[in-house]
Amino acid sequence: MLTRVIASVVLLPVFIVVVWLGGVWLDLVLALLVAIAGWELYRSCGLKRPWFYVILVLFAAAMVSVSMIREMYGLWYVWLIFIAAWGCDTGAYFVGRFFGKRKLAPKLSPKKTVAGAVGGVITAAVLCMVYFVILEHFGIWYYETGIEPVMYMAWYGAIGAVLGQAGDLSASAVKRVVGIKDYGNIMPGHGGVLDRFDSVIFVAPFAFIFVHFIM
Repeated sequence: MLTRVIASVVLLPVFIVVVWLGGVWLDLVLALLVAIAGWELYRSCGLKRPWFYVILVLFAAAMVSVSMIREMYGLWYVWLIFIAAWGCDTGAYFVGRFFGKRKLAPKLSPKKTVAGAVGGVITAAVLCMVYFVILEHFGIWYYETGIEPVMYMAWYGAIGAVLGQAGDLSASAVKRVVGIKDYGNIMPGHGGVLDRFDSVIFVAPFAFIFVHFIM
């Protein structure tokens, strides 16, 4: 746990700066993440397994979605991806740790619980609402939809959280099939790039659709 926290403290500010810079710097980092993810999949699955191509294409599409949101709509919108995905991860971890009893999918991810899954959805929804309220207060956020924006953000956070958990479980399913615990060890305490970004796989394209067609 301590190693995981230290790695987060070191790597998260770097990631924030890269996203803030955007442009070629962000694209280079996202391309590097795709390359590392491809290497992790190659080592774990090999080229003959269909999972290699399916997950790599989905992961690449997610990174493209991150880049497109940053380029087309700006810095503040791109954080919606990670608030929903990683906010859900954090909420699910703590709620599951203290209140989780019934397992969610024991064959795929033994530590995940139903309580944790629900807690993750609620956490992501609340965080997205709070994020909107803060940005609206400072005049940063604007919206074009006629639906009550705060509740709309709650729905986005909840759906994003469900998709984040779907990505996590999908990646876990492949790990069980090939018989590995983690895809890599490049991030101490977290595993590989795919272990850290698996919850983003479905959330990023959803966030792009949400921002492009609804906001």
